[in-house]
Order: sequence, then C-alpha cells, then structure tokens
Amino acid sequence: MHRLVDGFLIAMLCLAPMGCIPGYIDTRFKDVTTDPRFAFGYHVGESYRLRRDTRLIAMKYGPFGNTERFELWSPQDIANDWRHQSGARTVAEVPAGTLIHVDGRDYSHMFAIPPVLGMDLDVLYAYGTIKCSAGSWSHVQLPNDQDVTKWSWIPGASVLRPLPDLDSLEPVTPTTSSATVH
Repeated sequence: MHRLVDGFLIAMLCLAPMGCIPGYIDTRFKDVTTDPRFAFGYHVGESYRLRRDTRLIAMKYGPFGNTERFELWSPQDIANDWRHQSGARTVAEVPAGTLIHVDGRDYSHMFAIPPVLGMDLDVLYAYGTIKCSAGSWSHVQLPNDQDVTKWSWIPGASVLRPLPDLDSLEPVTPTTSSATVH
C-alpha cells in the first residue's frame, strides 16, 4: 500500500510542473477583525450599496468540501470564474440597491500538494451582512477590486490586501479609510 501511495505522490510531483491538477488543495480562513495590522480596505461598521444586480454564491472549501462560505459575485465573475463550474451554487439573486454592512475581516490561506506556482496564497477579505427581499445572510465575503495591480502586501504578514470593489459597491457611510479611494 505504501508503494502505491508513494508512487502516486511521485507521479503527482512529476506531473504538477506540466500543468496537471495537484492531488490536494485546501483553503483555510483566519478571522483578523481585531488585529490592527489588517485594518485596510473595508472597515467594520461601514455600509455599502450594491451598484448592480449580484448573486450570492455558496462555495465549498476545505479538503473535502466540507465548509461552505457565502460570496457576492457579479454575473461577469460567474462567467469568468472556473470555480462556479466546480461545485459553487447560486443561493440568491441580490438586487442593485441592497445594503451590505461590514462585520469583520478574515484572510484565506490556499495551498496545494504538490505545490503549484500561484496556488499558495494569502488574501485579505471582508465579510458582512446582507438583507434583501430574497433573505438575510451573515458572514458573506465582499468582493475585492479585480485590478490586482492595486493590491499590496501587509508588512510582516505575507498577506495580500486588495481594495474594495467600488465598481460593484458604493460607500454609504462616511469613512476616512482607503475604501473611498478610486
């Protein structure tokens, strides 16, 4: 049995550089709402209004897809993202004008075995509460700005800090944060 497992791992190590799918992918999340190093982008207590219709998507994470998280996706995100084809499901249509209240921040740590270039990555996200005619959800991941050239590293944390997606969201509470910068 060990030879079979070892042979599989060796094959995966050899095939991974050729673009093959890794044998194990996992994403874990850590809440950093109270850590001042991560006070960037969205801030707890802010509110945003959706500029366009959006979908609430349930994504499965964890080594066996046993953890489900809610994320806001625009129709363009769904059309362009392979994850929607691999187990993500639409929970609700969220209409333009819906308010979102920022409740906290966490970051994701994604890694693969064998390692795949670009797969081992930590990204900061905000989460919040949505209430609309379709229902109410908490701990919903808010969208980040898709222009990764605006993203930066959090000093000493090796975590990418993107800006809020101001193409999709309009700030409705006053803020002095970078969230209002275009």
